[in-house]
Amino acid sequence: IGTGSGVNYLLDALQYRFTGGRHLVILWSTRDTILFNWVSDLVGQIVSPIDTHLKIVLANTDKTRVAKDTSTQSLHLSTAESKDPEENLSDIVTHLVGRIDFEYEIPDNSDVFFQGASKVGKAVRVACKKNYCWVYKGTGGKEVDAPAGKPATVLKEPSSVAADKKANGFDNLTYEK
Repeated sequence: IGTGSGVNYLLDALQYRFTGGRHLVILWSTRDTILFNWVSDLVGQIVSPIDTHLKIVLANTDKTRVAKDTSTQSLHLSTAESKDPEENLSDIVTHLVGRIDFEYEIPDNSDVFFQGASKVGKAVRVACKKNYCWVYKGTGGKEVDAPAGKPATVLKEPSSVAADKKANGFDNLTYEK
């Protein structure tokens, strides 16, 4: 999850080819319409219909330019929803005008990496607690929800998550109650 210039590591993740059936959900928002359009265009160039492991939500929260950019928004949607089935990205990429519903978009029991605005970070952590997720904040964030280097407080750790963390060398990290 990222906001504004936090898109940099999200774009890096898009260029990595995932294997093993794991899914990657990218949630990004900005109130800069020019940046939103640039990122939307770039994502359209990077992502292909075979990237079914991806779910991407791009949100423009700039309320002052919504009327002006309606045609641009439609252009991005029409590009994503091509009539050629092999070029259709609408199942992968969603463009929004407004805020992202993090509780709805963040899958339960996920590892969540966040880089962005502190107010958005608070909303992400609230949603992650409800969805039993680990939250790792980026180095640029001002909010600290747990001691440095530790994940945010969550309600429980499912055994499948514990096993996965151990298999990936993260068994030294603990959940807090």
